[in-house]
Amino acid sequence: DTIGAGDTVNAALLHGLSQRDALSPHALEDMTPTDWEDLLRFAAHAAAVTCTRAGAEPPYATELDEL
Repeated sequence: DTIGAGDTVNAALLHGLSQRDALSPHALEDMTPTDWEDLLRFAAHAAAVTCTRAGAEPPYATELDEL
């Protein structure tokens, strides 16, 4: 079920940026390609978890901590 997958990607990106203290334009400029790869992988994983559930049921951050 893909309901909510896009919203989950956006939420995971914001969460990941916040965890990296990278919500300012200057901090975004300092992110390396590897940082972006890790962040995008995290967001894709979060969306994949959402797709395994019925309805828009995104994972909690604690469910993704092992990444």
